[in-house]
Amino acid sequence: MTTVEGDVFASYQQIELHPGDDGTAPVGLDVGLATTMGEAPYVTLLVPVHTATVRVTGVLTSSPPPPEDWECAVELSVLADPRIVVTGWAGGGVLELPDVEPGWYRVRYVVPDGQAWQDADERGEEYPGTCVLQLWPAPPAPPEILASRVPWSHYWTYGPEARHAADAARAAHPTDPAEQLTLVIDLALSRHPEVADRIAAGDLRYQLGVIRYVQALRSGPGAYDPDAVADLITERARLGRPGG
Repeated sequence: MTTVEGDVFASYQQIELHPGDDGTAPVGLDVGLATTMGEAPYVTLLVPVHTATVRVTGVLTSSPPPPEDWECAVELSVLADPRIVVTGWAGGGVLELPDVEPGWYRVRYVVPDGQAWQDADERGEEYPGTCVLQLWPAPPAPPEILASRVPWSHYWTYGPEARHAADAARAAHPTDPAEQLTLVIDLALSRHPEVADRIAAGDLRYQLGVIRYVQALRSGPGAYDPDAVADLITERARLGRPGG
């Protein structure tokens, strides 16, 4: 096992993984925390802070590291050449990962304590957060969301399912935007009952993933009024609880 550490500059909550001059990234990748734009030759990785210097740890192993109780983690495959690097958004800082033999690698991207990191950032406090990239040689395989258990990662990982829910809400109520809005919220809460429980209990941070569903819909009274959306989400979450 070889480990390297370094700092890169995140902006718009983004840093980048470049698989090398002769490497390739998956086309159309979207597992929330890792995406590619069209045929871009790199992977965009999302971090919990909007604009900051972030610490990145890169680990090269010969086989998959054992799973852990992660808050949020995703995996993807890249075709890499010997020089894989992580950069800040638009090149703000460079961390060279351990040299590899050219070929296919599995990449696991983990943010161990992203919610605490984001919460501290929103309070204007420093937090010693780290983004972890684990790499090992492996045949190409579909990308996968391994864990997404906190609000900041919910917002990103719920994107694909939110688009499907928005389509279903439009199909069910083609002429009634208010019903579309209510249905898309209900679909989010029914798919993620643990989120509904958190919201009903008063932890409004957990509305973030549901808001992603509302943004996919982009219609309905209150859809552009954050306070109205928040009130409706809380109301629908409480309706689903015993005694609600």
